[in-house]
Amino acid sequence: MGLYPPGTFVMLKDGRIAQVVAGHPDYPFAPCVRIFSTDANGRLTDPDIAKVPVVDLNVDKSVFIIRAVNAEAQNTTD
Repeated sequence: MGLYPPGTFVMLKDGRIAQVVAGHPDYPFAPCVRIFSTDANGRLTDPDIAKVPVVDLNVDKSVFIIRAVNAEAQNTTD
């Protein structure tokens, strides 16, 4: 099992939320992720998963993970 197994939600350096879709055995800190949109409060919006592109963080070095997050907490209402 990798550092960020598929299905894990993570926060990127710019505050965006992403879900890991595949890992790289040689680059555990740079998996492939789907980057989701968030609203003004930082909660996940309801994306059309087919339109959310997959980004390979091993290729795009300008984006990186700062921590894992609980996606359910991102979707709670006040």
